Amino acid sequence: MAAGIPRKRHDEASPQLTDAQLKDLASEHFTYEVVHLVTALTWVVRLKARGDHASPTHNLCVEGVLLHARALADFLRSTRTKLDDLLATDYLSTWERLETLHGDLRDRINKQVPHLTTTRLDKQGFDLAGIAGDVLRGVIKFVEQVAAERREWFAQAEQLARAMLAQLPPAAARPRYSPMNAPAFPIDRT
Repeated sequence: MAAGIPRKRHDEASPQLTDAQLKDLASEHFTYEVVHLVTALTWVVRLKARGDHASPTHNLCVEGVLLHARALADFLRSTRTKLDDLLATDYLSTWERLETLHGDLRDRINKQVPHLTTTRLDKQGFDLAGIAGDVLRGVIKFVEQVAAERREWFAQAEQLARAMLAQLPPAAARPRYSPMNAPAFPIDRT
């Protein structure tokens, strides 16, 4: 929970954040999510290129892509489930809810990554490039709508999102889960 925000019941109104708190959350924490999504995806590609498809390091990177994508998708979706959730609407009251994890994808991620469920018996892979691309396009759409005086708070996140999107294949209408869990495209991060 952000400093200075008292705990309240979930049915109470969301906390009013100061500009200083919003700036800190944007420039540090939102950016953290974008950095780690991009970094995890980059490492999945590197490890796959080395023939590593199942090591603990590879699996941690796959989980990193999914967890950071989910965090950003929840931000863009702007549906508060906990009082201290940070949402796009905290920065932009006119933001229209954006679903970047389509269909049952969010539920599949939840059941196969952060939660120990019986669904793991029928574990499927994920289209990590597709998921990351969908979420990063949402990040850019959001940042482009943020007021000019707040946009600089998201500058690093926007720059990273645009750089990664330039390396991803174009968006395609297909399921984001499949037997494969690594993108089949090169990323030059040297």
